[in-house]
Amino acid sequence: NETRLELAKAGATDLVARAFVFHSRAYLESDPGSKRERDREDLLTKLIRVIANLAIHEDLGPRLLVSKAALQLPAVLERVNRSLEPESETAAGTARQEELALNTVACITNLSFYEDDGRRRGEAAVLYTSHVVQLLLPYLFADNIEAAAEAVRAFGNFSRSTELQNCLSALRVDEAFVILLEHTDREVVLGACGVLTNLVSLAETRAMMVRLDAVPLLVKIVRRAGVSDPEMATRACMVLHNLAHAASREGDNEQPVQDAHRELLLRTLEELLDIARDMDGALPA
Repeated sequence: NETRLELAKAGATDLVARAFVFHSRAYLESDPGSKRERDREDLLTKLIRVIANLAIHEDLGPRLLVSKAALQLPAVLERVNRSLEPESETAAGTARQEELALNTVACITNLSFYEDDGRRRGEAAVLYTSHVVQLLLPYLFADNIEAAAEAVRAFGNFSRSTELQNCLSALRVDEAFVILLEHTDREVVLGACGVLTNLVSLAETRAMMVRLDAVPLLVKIVRRAGVSDPEMATRACMVLHNLAHAASREGDNEQPVQDAHRELLLRTLEELLDIARDMDGALPA
C-alpha cells in the first residue's frame, strides 16, 4: 500500500488513467482483427492491470472510480466480449483477448467495491448499472475459473446496493447464484453465498430459493465444509439465517427452511461444535 501511495504522489495514478483513456478510445475505433486492435489489446491489458492494482488502496480506489478511466472500462469489456462471441469473425478466443477480458473484469470488481459509499453520498452511478451487470453475466459460468471468481466478487459488491438488488432479481441473477452453490471452485461458492446473503431481503429471491431447493444445497455446504473450512460453513449459515429471518419478519406465506432441513442443520451444527471442542479445549461446553 505504501508503494501504491508513493506512485500516486508522483502522479502515476493520473498518468496511467489518462493513458488508459487515450488508448482505450483508439482500441474502440480500431477495426476488428486488425494489427492496431491486437497492439492495443496488449497495451490495455497492462494498463488495466496497473489500475486494478492501484485501486486496492483505500484512498486511490475512490479517486479512480470517479475518473474517466472507470467510465471507459464497460466500453472496453463490451468490445472484447463481442470479439469472444462464437459467431464473431475474429472469435479465435485468443489468449490475448481472454487476458484483456479477465483483467477488465478484475478492475471493475476492484473499483466497484467503493461505489456503494459513493452512491450513498449522492454520486452518479459509474459501474452500478444494469449495463455493467449484463456485461459481467457471461463470466459467472466462464470456463476460466479466475474470471468466474472475479465476476462473482463484482456481484458481491453490486448486491450491497439496494438500487441494484431489484435489477439483479429482475435479470434472474439470483437464480444464477443458486446454481453456483454447486460450483467446483471454493472461491466461487464462497462468493455465491455472499451474494445470496444480501439478496434474500427480496421477497422474489426468497420465493425463488424455495422453488430451486436452495436450502438443501446450503445445508449440504455446511455439512461438507465442517470444521475443515469454517469460513465456508459460516457463509452458508449466514445465508440460511438471513433467509429465515427475512421470511419471518416479512410474514412470507411459505417458510423457506422446512422442519427436516432445520433439524438436519441443527444436528450438523451440534456435531461440529462437539468436534471443535474435542479439537480445542478452549471452547466452553
